[in-house]
Amino acid sequence: RPHRRLVTPSYPAGHPLWAYAQAFLLAELAPGRRAAFEALGEEIRLSREVLGAHYPSDGAAARAVAQRLLAACRRSPAFRADLAAARREWAGM
Repeated sequence: RPHRRLVTPSYPAGHPLWAYAQAFLLAELAPGRRAAFEALGEEIRLSREVLGAHYPSDGAAARAVAQRLLAACRRSPAFRADLAAARREWAGM
């Protein structure tokens, strides 16, 4: 059976973008687990490359966009307030 060609945009890679965004955000709540969260983002990025859905540059761009997304969110007073509330909630768990 021939390989079916993907016909969707791949730059930046969507699955890794959201995986990294979630990893970076969760690391804000549980800094001690940052390495584990980021490793999962890397696994998702690599899985998309192995499947042939993305080039390495697609995943690298996804990571960069996710980092910039979180940086942009940090500039929002509402985001900072929500993050502080989430940290307090997580600390009580």
